[in-house]
Amino acid sequence: MPYTFAVQVLRHVSIFVLVGAAAFVHGGCFSGRSTAPRPDASGETGFGSFPDAGITTSCRPELDDDCPEGQKCTAYAVDEGTCCVGANRCVPIIGDRGLGQSCTRTQYNDDCADRLFCMTKSSGGVGEGSCVLMCDWTAEDSCPDLFGGPAQCIPLNGGVLPICERTCSPFMEDCPQGYGCFPVGGYGFYCSTSTPDGDGLDGDECYTISSCAPGFACVNGAMQATCVHDRCCTEICDTSATATPCVGAETCQPFYEDDEIPTRELQHAGYCGIEP
Repeated sequence: MPYTFAVQVLRHVSIFVLVGAAAFVHGGCFSGRSTAPRPDASGETGFGSFPDAGITTSCRPELDDDCPEGQKCTAYAVDEGTCCVGANRCVPIIGDRGLGQSCTRTQYNDDCADRLFCMTKSSGGVGEGSCVLMCDWTAEDSCPDLFGGPAQCIPLNGGVLPICERTCSPFMEDCPQGYGCFPVGGYGFYCSTSTPDGDGLDGDECYTISSCAPGFACVNGAMQATCVHDRCCTEICDTSATATPCVGAETCQPFYEDDEIPTRELQHAGYCGIEP
């Protein structure tokens, strides 16, 4: 998985994942439309709020055969120029770029191979990006191991953009070279390549989890002492450590409440910020 609104999750911290505004798409490559029930379809979650009825799409990205031969199910931004994807459609397969390779995206399509999506600066962006693997969020084993470690299917944008992400620890160097370990809502931390502009450091404006450099997280600006944007990169820290990278008015704040910690390894995961 980036929009212009904040989603309050985890100790009232807005951690920015690949989310987007809800949308209903009429028409598509089929004569009919399928309404796929989506995860987190209502209420306030790490992936945004969606209508209880689900999102109307022309295909379901969790299925590997929901489009005609020679086409693939992709996600797209309904309104051109918006930051984030909000619906799905079948498009011709026009390229063979592989997982992790550089790619180019237009509003509706990209040159990644089947079952891959070209992630740019934000999910609805166009231009240069890298190919990520789409998956079936309804199945526990839909993701293969990635880069020598276990992966999980994360249903970003309410299931519009389900992608495989390798689990990781922010305190260990267990992601492959060129990847960082970033928080993804309440699911935990996952390895991800940084977006083309993904070199954000403390106080830099960010759009997605991977707009920041490894070791940093994209957090609501209101939770930081010096951020002058809606959201900024801030350093990840260890709440149990006596010395942290936090400076000034910021201290190491936990990402999760005690009853929200995804795994035991993340009980001390924190970010440099101010008290909520």
